[in-house]
Amino acid sequence: MEKRQKKIGVKTLQFWWFGVSSPQASDGSQNPDSFLRRHYHWVSLGAAAGVFVVIAGIWLIAQPFGRRMQIGNETVTGRSSQKSIEQIITSQVKKYTISIADGDKKAKQYSLSDAGVAFDAQKSARSAIAYNGSLNRRLVWWKTDKPALVLTIQEQKYQEFLQAHAHIVGKPLVNASLTVQSDGTITLVSAAPGTERSSQSSDADIKGLISHLEPVNIELSERTILPVITDKIVEKSKASVEKILTRSITFQAESQTITASSNDIASWLTITPNITKRKYDISVDPAKVSDYVNKISASTTRRPRDQVVVTSPDGNRSVLVQGINGRDVANKKEITDALSTGLQKDGAISLTLNFTFAPFKSVEATSGPKLIEVNLSTKRMDVYENSVLLRTFLISAGAPATPTVTGQYAIYSKVRSQDMRGFNADGSTYFTPNVEYVNYFYRDYAIHGNYWRPVSYFGAVNASHGCVGILNGDAEWVYNWAPIGTPVLVHT
Repeated sequence: MEKRQKKIGVKTLQFWWFGVSSPQASDGSQNPDSFLRRHYHWVSLGAAAGVFVVIAGIWLIAQPFGRRMQIGNETVTGRSSQKSIEQIITSQVKKYTISIADGDKKAKQYSLSDAGVAFDAQKSARSAIAYNGSLNRRLVWWKTDKPALVLTIQEQKYQEFLQAHAHIVGKPLVNASLTVQSDGTITLVSAAPGTERSSQSSDADIKGLISHLEPVNIELSERTILPVITDKIVEKSKASVEKILTRSITFQAESQTITASSNDIASWLTITPNITKRKYDISVDPAKVSDYVNKISASTTRRPRDQVVVTSPDGNRSVLVQGINGRDVANKKEITDALSTGLQKDGAISLTLNFTFAPFKSVEATSGPKLIEVNLSTKRMDVYENSVLLRTFLISAGAPATPTVTGQYAIYSKVRSQDMRGFNADGSTYFTPNVEYVNYFYRDYAIHGNYWRPVSYFGAVNASHGCVGILNGDAEWVYNWAPIGTPVLVHT
């Protein structure tokens, strides 16, 4: 009994040492073990909370100084100024190169300006600072990251750069093709695969690396390019064209019935490769159908003659050329539409030409001893001297994609012979040597001789790049007759 009391006394002293009283057991006696356990639990929680506060404090103090970004080969901290970041971006962009290696050949280095790429240093610095101050970066401030910078890309120059340096054609690809000659002959060209050395990296991947100023190392490897339009597709199109050329197509022009030959039908067709749908589209050219209708109805139609009104310097107006009404086919568009639809079906096609009154137009011109009148609709050019019609010339003016300007002008320059070059409507270039008897009347628009078009084009088809073309013999006469200053009136 004395030993037990002594042991309890020691524990009582321990509680006294901590400055608290020992709790009582259920029998009224003190229970120091239970009290100690509860006391140590709160001490542990307090210690853990203290450690957390210390760590949080260190994290809060360290993260503004510890946040780092990688810009090219330079590292910047979260405390760097915008000006200093701009300077680093400018410096790194100047040093940056795009590396392109073609097989065993030594890799070539190209600057960003070569590829049409530039950086906005000011916007990039602001973007980098905002990125580095984001919540995600604050949570992982000890990691070094590369922010995306603000690019400006000249897309056309960029694509031309890749085509020139990252897409090297070995053997050109040949898609199977089909052409129909004016005599109805169908010519086929077989397909052949091509080869090129190109990058496996996508456009988006390359731009992504550049935006982070990470190295771009393009490795070129050879690959085979398969034709999109195969011989099988062309054979199928050939069968469709052959079927069209044998169709029975008749035109009723009052009491006359005209049957179109296979050559006539062939002249109307436009056969265009459709890469997307992997086929050839067969359609009817409205202009060619209109020309054909004009030809078969020539004996029953008459072109109207425009009335030319001149105003003298004193303001008086007078009729230089009296207008004459004409007669024309009224339903050319309906005929073209019917042919476009009918050629896709089976069976004979019969069309009727409806004739109508065609009133003349009245056009204004300035008074003078000489005048050149160009009518783009009738494809005629009339020349007058002292109000008298001297001659009429058949012309081939600007095609629909490259039309001739309209308005009143005057010949400002004359060139006996010159080479002509420029751009086609599709962006390709053309070159025509030794063009003779050139009369410029507005910018690079001129009346000149044309030796490269068939005679059948003149008075029938407008096919030039904008100039007014006439036969060389006619052009010589106009060149010698019309001095600089001669008025030129162009209208539809």
